[in-house]
Amino acid sequence: MARRNSGLTQKIVAKKLSFAVQTIIKYEKGERSPDVSTMVGWAKLTNTNAAWILTGEGEMLEKNKKDQRTNDEAPRENLKFEDEIKTWRGKYISVMEENSALKDRIIELEKKNS
Repeated sequence: MARRNSGLTQKIVAKKLSFAVQTIIKYEKGERSPDVSTMVGWAKLTNTNAAWILTGEGEMLEKNKKDQRTNDEAPRENLKFEDEIKTWRGKYISVMEENSALKDRIIELEKKNS
């Protein structure tokens, strides 16, 4: 959805993120899960809120901001980016652990129901 809304083709996204088109297709179908840095790259490429990509919650699109940084601000921005990656990686791991626990519970209930 984020890719389509930004008007990008799977081929363009694959090239920009250095992946095969098949990988992008699998990500979009939910057959494969990208790592956090890939999701952040995808979010930036499509001007999409990284939180929305990870959780489906919040606003999908980032509000357009004018780039007014100076060269002195760039190193601080890199530190912010690294902190943001750590934050999202933690959230991603939590979501994946929760999904795993839910999957295990569903399997357990299905076995009891059989």
